[in-house]
Formats: sequence, C-alpha cells, structure tokens
Amino acid sequence: MAKFEQPFEDTQEIFDQVIETTGLEPETNKIILIGIKDNRGFRTILDSYDETGKWTEEKERQMITKFFETIAERTPSIITGYNSENFDWDFIIKRTGIHGEQIERIASTLKYDSEIKRKKATLKMGAEMEYYEQTVMWGYNIMDIWHAVRRAAAINSNIKETGLK
Repeated sequence: MAKFEQPFEDTQEIFDQVIETTGLEPETNKIILIGIKDNRGFRTILDSYDETGKWTEEKERQMITKFFETIAERTPSIITGYNSENFDWDFIIKRTGIHGEQIERIASTLKYDSEIKRKKATLKMGAEMEYYEQTVMWGYNIMDIWHAVRRAAAINSNIKETGLK
C-alpha cells in the first residue's frame, strides 16, 4: 500500500508534550515532570526525582536529556504542546543552560548540520498580531495548540474561550 493510501495515524506520529514545573520562572524554579504521549499509544512520564523521591539537579538534567532522546528515537512528524512556545520550550532550554549543558548538544535534528534554535515569529489572528519565539528543529513540525485555537477563534466567533481550563 502506498504511503498516501494509508490512514493518517499509520503514516504520521504526533507527539504531545507537557511539562510540570515548581513555578513560572526557569531561573528559580524547576521542571519536575515531562509527560509525552503520541497517537500510536506511546505514553511516558519522565520525572526528576531520585529513588528516595527527592528532586535533584542531576535527575532534572537527565530527564531533559531523556526527553530529547525520546524525540530522536521516535522521530515524530509533529510535536505539539499547549502554550508550549510561550512557556514549555523556553523553560526547557533555559533549564538546560542552567545545568551547564548546551541545548544544541542534547537536542538533535533530522539534519546533521542543523541545530535546535529559537527565532522571532509572528502569530496573526485576524487584525491582531502577537510576536513570540518559535522553536525550530529541522525535520520536526513544532506546533503550539494554543496558537492554533486562537487562530481558529479569530475566524469562528462561536469559539468563546481559548484557555486550557
């Protein structure tokens, strides 16, 4: 069967990620969990606790590294998250630096001479525009679900709220 004849879920892996933190500032707060699931049944929760249940910097560093290893192993076509461009990716990248790691060393792309980066981007919602930092990993489509919902709400007046809860 040709790839275009297969059902979407058989040809594309969609990764959804979420982080749980101890606060809103990556300089003073920590990542305690990263949840990952996909449309093929893969589910995992990575945590930054040692065997005694205590959070450690080393475990947080290992958790972030494992997050990027999981992306490299599974090579999803799409990586999604809710408000991930304004929070999750920034938090992950800053916490990586706080641990003395270079994000380019632990986050691989699908092109040998390309690195993960953040670049200035614009979200256009009707007459409204918002500027943000977009995460780019060559070979992966990183999509912020909140951005998609807000764009849809700008077109469809029946969508009254775009919040998570």
